[in-house]
Amino acid sequence: GQRRCAPRKDRLYVYHLGVIVIPPFQMKLPDSSGREPDLIFVAQAHLGRLTRTYLDEPADLAVELVSPESLKRDREEKFAEYQRGGVSEYWILDPDLQQAEFYQLEAQGVYQRIALDAQGIYRAQAMPGFWLNVAWLWQNPLPGQDITLYEIIGKPYADYQREQMRQRGL
Repeated sequence: GQRRCAPRKDRLYVYHLGVIVIPPFQMKLPDSSGREPDLIFVAQAHLGRLTRTYLDEPADLAVELVSPESLKRDREEKFAEYQRGGVSEYWILDPDLQQAEFYQLEAQGVYQRIALDAQGIYRAQAMPGFWLNVAWLWQNPLPGQDITLYEIIGKPYADYQREQMRQRGL
């Protein structure tokens, strides 16, 4: 069947944690016809949920970028659907207000809003070891990918980059 899928170029494989998928890609939840979050993370243990064209069951993490047009949909409709559907973690990012909200699903099936630590860092539950300095989201220009990943991952990312260069003969 369609349950298993081969690696695709439109998916970013995150170290050993899982896969990040960007639109166009639908997430199908039990009580909805499907939603298309701005970013989906699927943990390694749940990769069987990925098909070639959609995610069959909830993501481990869904991220929505809010716009004035999508405000009610993202904060109310999707919030309720993702919570009922079992999306483990939901981020709502509002670039206009420079505001980020992070929710994690508790055992009772209810989202709990998670505060940043004293340094403005959010630590993802769905991606163990991954953290985000929320101030990076509002910098102009945005910080570079390599510098950001090195700050988050450290030596393993540097080792990965060295191996990539070695494979290219550099």
